[in-house]
Amino acid sequence: MIAASRTRPRCELDRRKVHTKLVTAATDEPGQTEESEQRYLSRGEAARRLGVPPRTIQQWAKDGRMPCIRTFGGHRRFSQRDVDAMADL
Repeated sequence: MIAASRTRPRCELDRRKVHTKLVTAATDEPGQTEESEQRYLSRGEAARRLGVPPRTIQQWAKDGRMPCIRTFGGHRRFSQRDVDAMADL
């Protein structure tokens, strides 16, 4: 018997804003202020800033050459500070 597929309702929220809040909440430390809030970039955004293909960013993260965090969904996110530091090299 084939089960009927269900469609999920579309979320009307901006997913980037929600993601940023989730990542920030997951990385908050006691005593941190909003001024020290860090921005995280997706693999594609990091690749555009560095002028390399997204696959290269993925490989660097896998090899440990570029620090990253994982979202609850398993996606990699890269600190804007780390990406900017690599761009200056």
